[in-house]
Amino acid sequence: MTIPYFRIKDIQIRGTSRLSKDQILEWANIPLQRCIFQVNLKKIAQKVTSKSQVKRAEIRRILPSIVLILVEERVPFAYLSKENDLFEVDREGVVIGKARDLLDLPLIRVAGSSSLEKKVKIGVKILHAAQELGLSFPELNIEDKDAILGFLETGEKVYLGEGAHVDYLSYLPSVLKASKREGENVKYIDLRFNNQVIIGVE
Repeated sequence: MTIPYFRIKDIQIRGTSRLSKDQILEWANIPLQRCIFQVNLKKIAQKVTSKSQVKRAEIRRILPSIVLILVEERVPFAYLSKENDLFEVDREGVVIGKARDLLDLPLIRVAGSSSLEKKVKIGVKILHAAQELGLSFPELNIEDKDAILGFLETGEKVYLGEGAHVDYLSYLPSVLKASKREGENVKYIDLRFNNQVIIGVE
């Protein structure tokens, strides 16, 4: 535990693209020259993973004197707009932090007094479902679980509710296709009601 051979001489970091090495080192707070066996790998991993930008972290000893930190960063999936601030959100609905570089990502706008976390989770769930259907919602407005308005890339408004109503998204491709075939200009589609789809045309 005391011989110099096992003192930490280098800390290596892999897996980062958006976070800097200095930022990871600050969070990990591993002193150089400490015996490599005195480093609590689990505790350091927990400290690094506790940061919203990090999805997973693994710490390894490379004997005799190197500590390796493997990081998996959270990747922005959508933006969250709240009280004039713009935040990044990952695919799990975790708020990463304030937006940095603006990317071509969907926007989730929230309002009302109910749980922000729940609204973000609902928004991400809808965006996932839409993507699987080949649809794109550049914007979602969420007031509560039963007051959700999506704007399709093609301009149509889609009214949604939580739960089973999200499953009704599967009707959208066929509804839009049928409307185009009939030469109708769809203004909105309402999926908030059980066992029915309401279509508004111009």
